Amino acid sequence: EALRWYGRALILKPDDRTLIEPMESLAGATGLWQECANTMMEALGAARNADVKSPICLRLARIHHEFLRDFPRAEQMCRLVLDELDPNSVEALSRLDALLLALERWAELVEVLDQELSASSDLEQRVGLGFRRAVILQVEIGDLEATVDSFEAVLKDEPSHGESLSALQSIFFEREDFERLVDVYQRQLKWAEDDERRADIHQQMATLCS
Repeated sequence: EALRWYGRALILKPDDRTLIEPMESLAGATGLWQECANTMMEALGAARNADVKSPICLRLARIHHEFLRDFPRAEQMCRLVLDELDPNSVEALSRLDALLLALERWAELVEVLDQELSASSDLEQRVGLGFRRAVILQVEIGDLEATVDSFEAVLKDEPSHGESLSALQSIFFEREDFERLVDVYQRQLKWAEDDERRADIHQQMATLCS
């Protein structure tokens, strides 16, 4: 009963975000997530501007994703935010990222990762996103040239990123692209942390030249 009254209040005042938290708490306690989502959809229809619609859409995306397991509807809410309300919404991009990963829709996920990279100015986050993008291109899509470009983009942000250097080393070794492989070895030498690692790289370079 309380959920219904909160819902009516939200439909009348869709800009009152303080009504959403207690609605979700009640839905969690009672399991009435579908009823909660239906009411929020009515509130979304009553909302008149993007600042009000966007947070409601994001809540609906979360409910459909995490509780109702309705991935198509969750995706619809995320794309509504990104296409019409807030193209740089970090929360919508992150949610869409998780959905496409679960659905194994790799090409679309790469596009979303590109959007996340464009929206991020945090170095650590950019490195993580870029590395994920490169691995997906390599393992799931099989586009090696795009993979190399993506690992190089990571190294542009963080030249010492060991996992990206190791990945390029493996790719160039398998392709017998020795000129680019030597370049990777030289970069690994520059960022090697100790003499043991430097000796190992020197040995690999010697083996390559012998």
